[in-house]
Amino acid sequence: MAARQQEQNGDWLLVTPVPSDAPPPPTHHPVWGKYSSCWVYKDANGRVHFNVCRFNGRGKAKQFFPQSLWRDSVGRFKWRWKGVPPLRPIYGLDRLALFPAAKVIVCEGEKAADAAQRLLPDCVCVTSSGGSNGAEKTDWNPLCGRDVTIWPDADEPGHHYALSVSTAASTAGVSKVSILSPAALSAVGEQAISKGFDASDYELEKRDPDLLKAAIANAEPMQQANTAKSAESLICSDQSTAKPAEKSLRSEATADSENDWDFVIPPPVAVPEMFYGPLGDFAHSAAFGTEVNPVAAMAAAMSALSAGLGRNVGLEVGNTRHHIRFFTLHVGRTSIGRKGEAVGLLERVFKAIGCMEGGPALLPQIFDGGLSTREGLALLIHDGYTQDNVKEPAIVDKRLFVIEEEFSNVLEQAKRSGNTLSACIRGLFDGKSIKPAVRNSRAWATDPHVALHAAITPEELKEKMAKGEMTNGFANRFLTFWAERTTIEADPRPATEDEVEKLALSFMKILEFGLAGYPKQQTKINLQLSPAAKECFAHAYRRYSVRHPGGEKITSVLQRRPPMLLRMAGLFALCDLTLTISAKHIEAGIAWMDYFTASVNLIFGESSAAAAEAIRSSTSEKLLNWLSSNSGWQSRTKISTDCYSKHLKKTALDEVLTKLTLEQQIERREVDGGGTTRRTEYRLASKLR
Repeated sequence: MAARQQEQNGDWLLVTPVPSDAPPPPTHHPVWGKYSSCWVYKDANGRVHFNVCRFNGRGKAKQFFPQSLWRDSVGRFKWRWKGVPPLRPIYGLDRLALFPAAKVIVCEGEKAADAAQRLLPDCVCVTSSGGSNGAEKTDWNPLCGRDVTIWPDADEPGHHYALSVSTAASTAGVSKVSILSPAALSAVGEQAISKGFDASDYELEKRDPDLLKAAIANAEPMQQANTAKSAESLICSDQSTAKPAEKSLRSEATADSENDWDFVIPPPVAVPEMFYGPLGDFAHSAAFGTEVNPVAAMAAAMSALSAGLGRNVGLEVGNTRHHIRFFTLHVGRTSIGRKGEAVGLLERVFKAIGCMEGGPALLPQIFDGGLSTREGLALLIHDGYTQDNVKEPAIVDKRLFVIEEEFSNVLEQAKRSGNTLSACIRGLFDGKSIKPAVRNSRAWATDPHVALHAAITPEELKEKMAKGEMTNGFANRFLTFWAERTTIEADPRPATEDEVEKLALSFMKILEFGLAGYPKQQTKINLQLSPAAKECFAHAYRRYSVRHPGGEKITSVLQRRPPMLLRMAGLFALCDLTLTISAKHIEAGIAWMDYFTASVNLIFGESSAAAAEAIRSSTSEKLLNWLSSNSGWQSRTKISTDCYSKHLKKTALDEVLTKLTLEQQIERREVDGGGTTRRTEYRLASKLR
């Protein structure tokens, strides 16, 4: 184990390579959340030196942050979001060592290098950390004596990257340096390339690898390319089509660049794990060739299926029974949210089920006429009542699926004096009976099983959701998700009749299995978690029990993530026609809960709050590091003087101390200071010492 360099502003030492007894690196950044990709930089012996993580950035741009291991003065390890000082190792050193005679391809970025490696398995594809500006901070000496071709991005930063790599590689003693220019790539198969085009685009567009190999074999020496052609010829023409938003800005995130972060809250990004089983197949069918967002289509289908499952199958959590039932709320801007279209395929599938033998009995009642009052909702699944001497028989089947395309109307109704619709909806999520709100109410409903899918714009939601609704348990009963169109289709493709029939048959099997005889038979059947699922859920439960950095409002909306996760995992298990929830069902649910979290943060969060939280987190980390290096109890005065050099205001210090005390990361005590007031002291919590 070797400590490479001491950080200038503290007692932390960078540790490379990472020793075997080091803790695992974190998967979440305190501001940017969970990374979407992580690239591991290894040495020639395969030992890890540091990681580079990619985050779905604030706005359209992606963000990249290095992750390295550090050690404090008493020998404790900690992974920090810090860069490694120059000269940094090449990404792919382990592959270079394994294939000492192979041709080397230098790409701009880890994603491009990985794609090039798949396209060119006989070569060794490498890159440097830090984006287009990282070449000069990289140790290129391992390329000595190798045949190198540079494959830069087809833009101006790519051109400068190629020049930097060429200069550094020549200094390192490479035998030959060539460049795969945009002009050469355009000639491959006579296909135009877009601005910013790289190896990942070549792979994504499924271009011919053999033609690529030929282009690399004919790549011009770098010196000839520089002298015979202008810089503009090495850059993609501005007349070419702009590369999609997937191409991103790159940020190195060392101590020098951390102050350049912005705090624009990004939209959520769907991951493949969300689209589990038959429901995932449905979502992809709904989105294929249309402007429907697959997240919206699947959420509506989850709610509809949960309505159809009834009350027989559920989960016992302590003394509470959870049925498989969802309230989903689709949030998207007018016209591009495609909120109405999200249920189009679902309606066709349910209609097909209704036309099949035994199908009508499997379907719940569907209502899309708009909710207004508690009594109006009860009348849809009432226990029977008498009006004008006419006795209405009870509705035995209490399953109801409500589609509310104008959820703003529900919020408007809930604000009216005496309207108890909000309280009724809260109760329905928990499966509570709809009881009379007034003496002369003519109807109520015992043991209802109601699921709801609604839609609203973000402006309406924030404007009409009263402050009380955010904290009284109404908002947190909805799986609120952001979804807008992902493509533009002037002539959207309808699903074929064969596709609809196949989906209908799949849903029928799920409904028949999950109903377990409801409503004719009303027997409790419990879903069970496998040991691995229990462990997976316990980890998620601890994560979702932590206060959200966006503040109390967002925290309150996300409060019911654990029961929602269990319900969703139960639904995925039933889709597999099993009563055992496995780890894969929990993991699919976690992907949804993370999307839910990101959606709520986008809708209700504020960039100023995110920035403030980031500052608090940085200030908190500084105090924790200082306390870990200064054992024993420390007074506020000493903390202010020695830790913050008296540069932190009293109110800000109070915030940090309160935050860390509530999170049980520090301990507080009061001692007699000998004067009229007592002195407060703090130390690192025992679990961290």
